[in-house]
Amino acid sequence: MRWSIYAATIVMFLQVGVSAAEPFDGQWKGSLLRPKPCRSAEMTLNIENGVVMGQVEFSGGITTHFRGRVTPEGVLKGARGRVEGTFSGDTAQILTHPKDVVCPAAVLRWSLQKVK
Repeated sequence: MRWSIYAATIVMFLQVGVSAAEPFDGQWKGSLLRPKPCRSAEMTLNIENGVVMGQVEFSGGITTHFRGRVTPEGVLKGARGRVEGTFSGDTAQILTHPKDVVCPAAVLRWSLQKVK
């Protein structure tokens, strides 16, 4: 009897975990909308349970990474305020605030699509 209660409890927790996925979880890809004066670049986001792991690859082999969180309402906030954006359906508009010499622009605008 105890084992059946334990098994039922485990199954219940597994089902809750599966249904806890956030609406924007998955892989997202996109590119820099206005590359001038910057190099062309591609952005990839992997989102799991609202946690964002991002990577930006600029032409010439320069790569940078960032982390953040997206809310169920679609608001993205990245580490140290350098990344922000909004998600809606299968599209996202992202702003990055680079603090390095990769691109002299103050704000970079990105457009992303959810990978199906």
